[in-house]
Amino acid sequence: MISLVVLIVVILVVIALAFATIFVVPQQSGYVIERLGKFHRVSLAGLHVKIPVVDRVAQKMNLRVAQMDVQLETKTLDNVFVVIVASTQFRVDPNNISTAFYELQDPAGQLKAYMEDALRSAIPSLTLDDAFARKDNIALDVQQTVGNEMARFGFNVVKTLITAIDPSKVVKEAMDSINAAQREKEATRQRADAQRIAIETQATANAEKVRLQGEGQANYRREIANGIGDQIKSLHSWAWTSRR
Repeated sequence: MISLVVLIVVILVVIALAFATIFVVPQQSGYVIERLGKFHRVSLAGLHVKIPVVDRVAQKMNLRVAQMDVQLETKTLDNVFVVIVASTQFRVDPNNISTAFYELQDPAGQLKAYMEDALRSAIPSLTLDDAFARKDNIALDVQQTVGNEMARFGFNVVKTLITAIDPSKVVKEAMDSINAAQREKEATRQRADAQRIAIETQATANAEKVRLQGEGQANYRREIANGIGDQIKSLHSWAWTSRR
């Protein structure tokens, strides 16, 4: 009976040691392994072995792409306050997992700070119209600036997008009024052009009508004159014949 208990205890100890020794890292993950409190290695996806008690998994790093949205209010070059909404996609650099873990305590907070600073530097140098027109260029500049900063801490900025540039309600109403006035001005010009073309067409038609009427009357008078001439000739011929 005692030998059975001892066997069970030994089996349990072996199982416990096995669980403490062997570990599996899932895909798109990286485990930071410390030995006696000091960085030892990074284990990527697969089956791995560590020394119980001596080694420990300090951090399980997710290597998949994450997204963060940043919203802030700033002012354009023409003194228009706008709310900028930007989305950035980032991930831990697989080659710098230890740097990403040990260098930054709050990666998302640091990334947000860099994003806000880059946007506040870019937008005030542009007018509102330029900000709308160059939205993609702004996003690319922010991505490069923030990417260079975050790369020092083991993070890659994959993509940055400016998803919204939202002026205040008063500015929107003013812009709508300007656009409406411009559209009305263009419509008025189009109507004036159409009316001018109609008048010119009608004048041309009237002139052609008068010309044709004049030609008709001239032809009519010419025919009358020709008829009278023919009658006079006939009378002369008849008179000459009668005298003979």
